[in-house]
Amino acid sequence: MEGWKDGTISSVATIGNGCDYKHLKEGDVPVFGTGGYMSSVSDFLYDGETVCIGRKGTIDVPMFHTGKIWTVDTLFYTHSFNNILPKYLFYVFQTINWKKYNEATGVPSLSKRTIEQIEISFPESEDEQREIVNILSTIDHNIEQTEQLITKYKNIKQGLMHDLLTFGVDENGNIRNPQTHAFVEKRGMLVPAEWEVFCIDELADLKSGGTPNRGESSFWNGGIPWVKTGEINYSIITDTEEYITEKGLNSSSAFLFPRGTILMALYGQGKTRGRVAILDIEAASNQACLGFLNIREVIASYLYLSLCYNYEKLRDLSNDGSQQNLSATLIKDFLLGIPLDEKEQDRITEILEQQDKLIDSEQTNLNKLQMLKQGLMQDLLTGKVRVNL
Repeated sequence: MEGWKDGTISSVATIGNGCDYKHLKEGDVPVFGTGGYMSSVSDFLYDGETVCIGRKGTIDVPMFHTGKIWTVDTLFYTHSFNNILPKYLFYVFQTINWKKYNEATGVPSLSKRTIEQIEISFPESEDEQREIVNILSTIDHNIEQTEQLITKYKNIKQGLMHDLLTFGVDENGNIRNPQTHAFVEKRGMLVPAEWEVFCIDELADLKSGGTPNRGESSFWNGGIPWVKTGEINYSIITDTEEYITEKGLNSSSAFLFPRGTILMALYGQGKTRGRVAILDIEAASNQACLGFLNIREVIASYLYLSLCYNYEKLRDLSNDGSQQNLSATLIKDFLLGIPLDEKEQDRITEILEQQDKLIDSEQTNLNKLQMLKQGLMQDLLTGKVRVNL
């Protein structure tokens, strides 16, 4: 392509090795590993613009840094750039399928030699490189601002959840205050006088199912949605990855939950256990998922929000052992403060749903920006679309 040249990464930059920093004194030079910032020390390996890529562990998340830097031995850095702008190389790194070059069967890893031999194309003109960088950097700036806005709205929602699900709103739409409103202790909880305290099993019937035989092919790949714990993530479930047959459902203790059921993940590694979701479809599941059926004394959307808010406390009820799980027995006596007036439940739910709409709107904007960036990189970093100079 006219004005472009082909080369390898070693032809445009030198790969530097990170190393241990524990012998260094505390300072103002950031230390980075594959997971990001780790510490600050008194010395540096490199000073200037650099592109970093993981040697071991997280090998597919390039990082750009300007200024003094120290990297640990799991993170390569680049220097001595030749005919290429460091920021341009950073965007090129984002287009490389790094996992394709993984050299380990266990923890992912890359070697310096492998990286050096990867072939790339780039404009010979630094002015053209700079214009491409300016375009992509503008998109990155907008992405960063949108991510910050999403974080802000999520933090606001957390504060609102605490206030609304602890104090509620009075008849004037104001959040109650213990100094100006009546609060009383009920079943060991301090709640507004207009509220009542219920055990979970007083608010809903709790039901889980069982798993059909995995070895029986006629039980699977059917037409009935099958919910797994990983799909329960503070969301409305409209589809599932797996389906069972009617034979599989009827030949097992799996339970078919109606649309509108609140589901809680009882099992699962990491943060899965204790998460909730709402079914917008009829779907079956097993003993790893708990359904809240025949909800009473409270509207379903308010109960869902209360379970979301009490996520950590509910997780603390998990049984002891190497594999911590929840169960209907463990959570049935958990207490929740509930407004007796359904209108107050509606007002609280509406306020939080409005906050969710703000978050969803910005998430949609973020998704569009990320797609736009991917398209621009595909066009600009291949020369398919040339920039005007």
